[in-house]
Amino acid sequence: MPIPIEKKQTLLDELNAAYPLSPSDIQFYRERGYVKLKHVFSSELLACYGEIITDRVFTLNKLTKPLEERTTYEKAFLQVMNMWRDDEEIKDFVFANGWHALLLN
Repeated sequence: MPIPIEKKQTLLDELNAAYPLSPSDIQFYRERGYVKLKHVFSSELLACYGEIITDRVFTLNKLTKPLEERTTYEKAFLQVMNMWRDDEEIKDFVFANGWHALLLN
């Protein structure tokens, strides 16, 4: 379900708002390959994009085996790769604010 036009700009503004990364955040990421950043987005934004991403995962899911025939991994995870390549709203979320560039440089 697409984001309603009247809500889209507000969400895009939030996605692209500055979120300062501390030197320790950047260092932690460089050493471990991940960092947990708290309170980056509002619950409204996360609910909206969560619905979009969940709907897209179920649409693109190719795993149709019954649960009893799945491997342990297939029972635990439903994985769809690179959804951002086919969905502009997911791309907006994935590449918001360019934070990934700060961590990787």
